[in-house]
Amino acid sequence: PVSFYSEYFEMTPLEDDEPLQREVAGYLRAKYSRMKVDLVAVTSSRGLRFAVRHRDKLFPGVPIVFGAVDRSAAGDVVLGEGISGVWLSAGWAGTLAAALRLQPHVDRVLVVTGVSQSVRAWAEAARSQLETPGSPIVISYMIAPTMEDVLARVAVLPPGTVVLLGPFGRDASGRDFRAPDAGARIAKASAVPVYTVVDGSIGSGGVGGRVVSFEAQGRRQAEVGAQLLRGERPAPDEGGTNVYRFDARQLRRWNLDAGKLPSGSVLAFEEPSVWQHYRAYIVGAVILLALQSWLIVGLLANRTQRRRAQAALAEQLRFEPLVSKVLATLMTSSHGSENPVERALALIGAELDVAHVM
Repeated sequence: PVSFYSEYFEMTPLEDDEPLQREVAGYLRAKYSRMKVDLVAVTSSRGLRFAVRHRDKLFPGVPIVFGAVDRSAAGDVVLGEGISGVWLSAGWAGTLAAALRLQPHVDRVLVVTGVSQSVRAWAEAARSQLETPGSPIVISYMIAPTMEDVLARVAVLPPGTVVLLGPFGRDASGRDFRAPDAGARIAKASAVPVYTVVDGSIGSGGVGGRVVSFEAQGRRQAEVGAQLLRGERPAPDEGGTNVYRFDARQLRRWNLDAGKLPSGSVLAFEEPSVWQHYRAYIVGAVILLALQSWLIVGLLANRTQRRRAQAALAEQLRFEPLVSKVLATLMTSSHGSENPVERALALIGAELDVAHVM
């Protein structure tokens, strides 16, 4: 059997606090000193930095597999023997390209990121990916602002502008924000669509973008971890785990055409149509109505035929006694009596309710 042990830490407060890091390391050492750990899996550049720094005291010689780590954010981390994982890459260029497909008349972009050290690497990646010589699009940045400053700025952005939101984490006042919370506040205040390179901001107000798929990151991280457990020493994987992901509700909110999304885009929170949701019931009802209509038509046709048959039979039954009477009149007539033909015509006229003239 395989045992998994999970530890969840808010790494932002640990980033620049050496005494606090030692406290956390001491806690982990006390908890796991009597266990034989075969593999340590960490996420984020801060998690990797912490694990590598305290590896010798916590898990000496144990392989470490990392995921969701921006290479530029962990550029100062020395990957020793038995350390490998999956890099991630911020999809700023892909997100802007998607925004321009949906809004081709955009000419201004505002990039927003937080203040923490690891987030600064995302801001640098934004500059390197977005600033193209000769581009007509004006790009401005809000790096490490307070949340209030961001909300005030995005509320007055003019038409033709979009916001590109990166990881926020911590603002200039030292407050920490989770990605969904920061994304929700900024998207709600914004006068223009907010695109994002952070998957966690989709579903809380962000339109979407070229985001890192943490599901794909985790899957690939597990594969690299399995290699390490087999004694292999794979080089860190370059990732390739970015996907185009968008919120269908926000596309409707901003009147954006989903048909213009890049090929292979994932459309989240798409509300099924009545047909999609009740297709089986609708098909069943249509079949039932068709059968019912066919049965009704058949019954009406049958009734019409029956009435015609009944009318024909009634006419036949009415005609046969008349013929018998006429024949009897003609056969029983005697000389000097009333003209038999006259009597026969009188019978026929009375039966048919018509007058006759001799």
